[in-house]
Amino acid sequence: MAHDALPSFISSYLPSPEFIDSVLTHTGDSFGPIPTGLTPAQLKQALLALSSRDMLSGLPAETVNLLAFNNATVS
Repeated sequence: MAHDALPSFISSYLPSPEFIDSVLTHTGDSFGPIPTGLTPAQLKQALLALSSRDMLSGLPAETVNLLAFNNATVS
């Protein structure tokens, strides 16, 4: 499960898998294909590919400057 492969400070921002299953069951909607069996390497590759580069300032030169976007639309 993807939640288990993530650090807790990241997975705490994601809805639980049980919540997503509940929403899909009760609404009949689909958010699109939900991957099953996502490996940590695949998750890392997706996060790196979807991140925005060079958006942060004041980082040490050797730091990878990538910003992950969680698609949140409500604050």
